[in-house]
Amino acid sequence: RLHGSPSLRESRIDKRTQELVRLVVSREMDQPFEWTLHEPVALANGLEPEIVDIIRYRKSLDGLPEREASLIQWGRELFQTHQVSSETFARVLKNIGKRDLIDLTTYMGNYTTTAILLHTIDAHLPYEMEPLLPLP
Repeated sequence: RLHGSPSLRESRIDKRTQELVRLVVSREMDQPFEWTLHEPVALANGLEPEIVDIIRYRKSLDGLPEREASLIQWGRELFQTHQVSSETFARVLKNIGKRDLIDLTTYMGNYTTTAILLHTIDAHLPYEMEPLLPLP
């Protein structure tokens, strides 16, 4: 936390980026409750539907803006291989800087905890809500 914000409430990270990271965590944790609640929020905060679908269906990052591609790749590596390559780390650092990298790492950790809690208690969406995240 030496290089990060004193608290996430005081973070400089814009809501669009926060929601992108939430969706990455939700997808990588296969958490439909969290995804379904946050997809509309992400779209309302300016995250493009094309980017949402790339995250949702784990599509190629080719053609995405560098900043978004690096953040999605970072999350994919972290959750799928439990490490981040030097190349990806350098890309994310270049795109968002040290302070935001630390803040977003903490943010990802917080949402991972939320996903684990939702899985643990087997939280279900209200009956009237269709899940927006396809799961096997």
